Formats: sequence, structure tokens, C-alpha cells
Amino acid sequence: MYWQSLWFGAPRLVRQPRGFLFGLRIRSEIVIEAIPMATILKSAQQRAAMAAKEERARDAALAMREYVAENLAIDVKTARLRARRLAKEARDRQHNNV
Repeated sequence: MYWQSLWFGAPRLVRQPRGFLFGLRIRSEIVIEAIPMATILKSAQQRAAMAAKEERARDAALAMREYVAENLAIDVKTARLRARRLAKEARDRQHNNV
């Protein structure tokens, strides 16, 4: 019996309707149904794979935010340096013209 509990896993309760009358459920029975162990392992593997996929997605989003922040910082520095260069060139032109 031990191998059967390993093979079939834990039992679960399932409602099964007995009959219908014009779309209304007349009566239902609760049936104990065994979950195959392969299904349990598959769902555990699927959960682990989904968790890994979500972690990769979070890492990718973080990397993209860092990349955008770096590019924004570079653009700000470039604009600041360009403004300083243009101001210096304007000063030099005024100095040479005077």
C-alpha cells in the first residue's frame, strides 16, 4: 500500500453533479479522487520553472532600468559639457573680437 500512496499522491475532494434540470443542479456528490504523483511533480516543476522565469523577468526589468538611468546620466553630462563648451567658445569669440 505504501507504493500506492507514493504513486497516487494525496487524495482530493471533487464535487460531481448527479443531474441537471433546466440548467439547475439537482444534487451533487463529493467523491475522493487521487492525484497522480506525476501530476504533483509536474506542477512542482512548473511552479519552480515559473518562479525562475519571474525572477529572470525581474532581473531583466532591473537591468533595463539601470541601463536607462545610465544613458540618462550620460545625456545630462553631455548636455552640461556642451553648454560649457558653447559658453567658452562664445567668450573666446567676444574676447577675440574686442
